Amino acid sequence: MGYKSFLNDFFYVDGRTISQFGIEPEFLVPLFMLADLDLGSYIQTSSPSRWVFYCKEEPSDLRGTGAWRYIKWGSRQETEARRQTKERVRWPEAPALQHQKRWYWPAAPLHPARLAVRKAYDMRYAPFVFNAPVILDQRLYLLSEAGGVDQEILTAYLASSLFPLALETNADLGLGAGALTLGANSLRRLPSVDLVRVSESSQADPIRSALRALMTKRPVDSDSYYLSPEIRALDSALLESLGIPTDRCEHLESQLAHLAEIRTGQGMRRRIVKAQASVADIDAVADQVAELLSKWKEARHFPEDSMIPGQPVLRVSLPRGPLSIRTDPVMGLCALHISGANGEVFMDTMIASSVAELILRSAQMGRREFTSPAIEEQAGLALQALNRLLDEFEVEFDKALAGTSLGRRYASAVSRIALEKVEMPLQDLRRAFGAREWRVGVSEK
Repeated sequence: MGYKSFLNDFFYVDGRTISQFGIEPEFLVPLFMLADLDLGSYIQTSSPSRWVFYCKEEPSDLRGTGAWRYIKWGSRQETEARRQTKERVRWPEAPALQHQKRWYWPAAPLHPARLAVRKAYDMRYAPFVFNAPVILDQRLYLLSEAGGVDQEILTAYLASSLFPLALETNADLGLGAGALTLGANSLRRLPSVDLVRVSESSQADPIRSALRALMTKRPVDSDSYYLSPEIRALDSALLESLGIPTDRCEHLESQLAHLAEIRTGQGMRRRIVKAQASVADIDAVADQVAELLSKWKEARHFPEDSMIPGQPVLRVSLPRGPLSIRTDPVMGLCALHISGANGEVFMDTMIASSVAELILRSAQMGRREFTSPAIEEQAGLALQALNRLLDEFEVEFDKALAGTSLGRRYASAVSRIALEKVEMPLQDLRRAFGAREWRVGVSEK
């Protein structure tokens, strides 16, 4: 389990507290919280928002330091009343710290790790991967390779379909609402393929290559593993290393999607079925539908996912808020003019029509900072990928609507609100590209 301080109010400090007391760097260890991590990436490159105050010095050696000022201040603070204990006590008297010689000494050791997984799962199982060992909070589980297991092979196993299948068939629904949970001991006992054998097999190098290709992509939800060629390549290499026919990959990935769909579908029904067929409940049901659709959308990164590496690109940076986008295509080129609500001009250029349409569609889907292909042919391929993406989205949208209890009478109202929340204006995205002024990010009541 990740780091457990037993008194976060004291041992977890932010930049403001560090500056206020002048705490010296030698008493600070960077700490990653779950909220610091990028859920849309395997490789983690973000910065931590907290530090562990890690001091094991005697008071006589701390006189005059910022660390000592912080300790003295902390000695006068009191714990908050909690469900387990209603009594407030000063921090030095906190029960969990009483076995320490000095109350401010950290009560648990630090365990740096390069791999972490969640303690609870919805539809995404992707591990968090760091380029160097870091300290992580207790809301995450840390994993390290045992003797004879290659670190990349362990990562490959966690990123493949095999690890989530073990979770789906061995973890429990302790949190309710379809969430999959397991304790630290359960994780240690979780059935696994023989990773020593895999590390020593002739397929080890192909597995590493497949893993590196996957790490450049955004993690997908369990119902989309079968759509990812990178996951399919990784699953194939792993199965081959185990002597299992690679044509089992499709069955493996489809069964994973089936198990997760049953689990989360039950959770969805528990959340939504309570809604009654009344106008007052439309917003609540639309929120639930939008939540499901947002998770689906977050796993996809248009237009970057459809781009070919090494091709010329155009970096687009637009502000949040309503936009007016004017397009005037002629002879394969398009005059593109983008302005804000107050008339500020953010883009005024003549570019290939397919590139202009790609920028428009990306903005309609809520993107404001993105990279677009800069040449007509690649932009055209990306627009084809968009059509397939919209088809998939409409299927997911219909499935989400079918799970509500409001009935068809309120379906149009739920649809309008949910699509606004998830920033997927299907009607506008399907509208033919041509000479016109498009209103983007404006609610159509």
